Amino acid sequence: MKVEHLEELKKSVVERFKLNSYIIKLSSDIRIYAKNETFNKYKGSVIIRDGLEYELFCVCVDFNQWNEFIEILPINLILAYGIKSKINSYQKKVLAKEVDRITHGGFPLDSKYIIGESYKIEVEEVLSGNINLKIE
Repeated sequence: MKVEHLEELKKSVVERFKLNSYIIKLSSDIRIYAKNETFNKYKGSVIIRDGLEYELFCVCVDFNQWNEFIEILPINLILAYGIKSKINSYQKKVLAKEVDRITHGGFPLDSKYIIGESYKIEVEEVLSGNINLKIE
């Protein structure tokens, strides 16, 4: 090996760092856009599970472009629904805590009060405005 190889390696590592930073920024922008567009499109959606009504209150997005994959991965959307049916005051407090946790970055875990519905969607569909989830 020659010293020139070391210099080339250093340059390549710096270039990889720059590109990775750019990919992270683009992924973050796409994640925010997908979250906002999906929520705006499906805001007010109500689903019925086991005879109870749940209303959409938040969209969680998982979208990371890991460096070991050369293809663009799909966006994972989780639509978080909170119970809308009549509940007592204790249940309302539990629901409020869960809603707060999820809206501040947590992912929904299905419970009596919260339901998370998962969807995969291609990046092109989101960016072209063709978000069409089959919500039942």
